[in-house]
Amino acid sequence: YGAGGGFVYGKALSNDCQLYGHGLPLVEFYDVSQDPAKFPEGQFVSRYFMSTLLGMDSIGDSIGEMSAFGLDGGVPDWTIRGDDLQEVYAHLCAAREQLESYTECGTYKDYGFGFHAKEGSMSSYVIGEPVEEGWWVLVGNYDLTDSDSDYYISDDLLNELLSRHGYPSMDALKESQADMWRNELTAIIAEAQEDSRFEVPFHLSSDESMLRHIVKRMGVPEEAARTAVANARAMYEKDAPRREPEKVVTLKGEVDKARRASAKLADNGNHSNRGQDAR
Repeated sequence: YGAGGGFVYGKALSNDCQLYGHGLPLVEFYDVSQDPAKFPEGQFVSRYFMSTLLGMDSIGDSIGEMSAFGLDGGVPDWTIRGDDLQEVYAHLCAAREQLESYTECGTYKDYGFGFHAKEGSMSSYVIGEPVEEGWWVLVGNYDLTDSDSDYYISDDLLNELLSRHGYPSMDALKESQADMWRNELTAIIAEAQEDSRFEVPFHLSSDESMLRHIVKRMGVPEEAARTAVANARAMYEKDAPRREPEKVVTLKGEVDKARRASAKLADNGNHSNRGQDAR
């Protein structure tokens, strides 16, 4: 962006899209009614964080909730209204679905972090929990649309999971959590998948091995990953004096129980459970 496209948004930590824009691009507006000889691509009007226009920040509503949006108070024509504004809002929502990479989400762990991304109808997540010797990591997927997916969550199962957390419906979750509803949903489903052993945590030995895994293998933005890992580790160490000694987790005697629970979750989702026992 900028004169001649000379600046790169998100290149430097001081202007990092993960810190200031929820990992989403900038949005620029141009007036293409101006003299094409002088402005071959239109006259630049203004630039915003996509997250700001979609109401993801705490400072205002999304443009979808406005009747008019003024790009420049001194130029009346540079105002978007009514159906035109709703068209812009719909375009940005569709773009976010296509462009969104791994962004931070909620976690049900006492000390940890979560990232998730949506590709098509399937959402993927990684949730990390620091322990004395490294990290426990849960990696999983869920799909609310494609009934042929191995990770399909049926409406009945979804409503059951939401009810456990005090949400009578998906609409209630969205109303309660606003733009953060998918963060909460990921945490709810991840917790259920771990409890049922549909997804099983694995161990990574150090902070660096955790970063290599989620950055190189999963595509989580490196700066965001480093910040999340460092913050989670700091919280864990700060609480060390009050924390009970960690218990050694073993699967001895749990295999049959795990298979039954995993099969139940799969049956409720009305899909196969192939490959899950191997996890």
